Amino acid sequence: MCGPVSSVAGVVDLLTKENDFDLIFADIKIDGGTVFDAFNRCVPNSFVVFTTAYDNYALKAFKNNGIDYLLKPIDIDELEETLDRFERCSGSKYNQHKELMHRLANERVGPYKRRFLLNFRDELYMLETYNIAYFLKEDNGVVACDFSGKKYNLSYTMQQLESCLDPAGFFRVNRQYIINFKAIKNIYTSFLSKMRVSLKGCDDCNIIVSRDRSRGFREWIENIRTTGKSVWIS
Repeated sequence: MCGPVSSVAGVVDLLTKENDFDLIFADIKIDGGTVFDAFNRCVPNSFVVFTTAYDNYALKAFKNNGIDYLLKPIDIDELEETLDRFERCSGSKYNQHKELMHRLANERVGPYKRRFLLNFRDELYMLETYNIAYFLKEDNGVVACDFSGKKYNLSYTMQQLESCLDPAGFFRVNRQYIINFKAIKNIYTSFLSKMRVSLKGCDDCNIIVSRDRSRGFREWIENIRTTGKSVWIS
């Protein structure tokens, strides 16, 4: 058994050095923020049981490898049920999934990410990077949206995505959006030199390119290699 660790910095430091625990018990609010702040910087490779006095983080907990959410004061019977659930989850099926998580989630083309491995109930789903139209920063975190309009929650920051996505295919146009070149439908300009981008499969997406990124965006569009598809600038 290791711990306790009581701060965001401490959790990040521990998981950076050793990220192969069987089970993590985590309070929500710790020194320096919340445990989710730490997990955003270093994703745990194990199941997590959240123990807290706050009942408004349950959904976020289960999106962060949570297998249970115990409210303080902790009931012993509930704790025993949680440990039984962990034993059922930690069999060969979980170990196989864990191996896949290491091998596939970090597979890159050169230094870049090929796919994202996502938790869906008791299964793992592979979301191919080339099928993602754009990434969007929302109030509750970052989501990836595919070309059909379906959204997937990610445990990444926008900065982390910028560093792991191939710049030949993706560009961050403002604080909220990273877009796929293949998703661009039209690009519009105004007399103030502002650019607005519309995306395929997203009728309500009219994305403003921030002024400080406009020049880089133009250079990206002009220099990116295409396969004969056109982008209209008007």
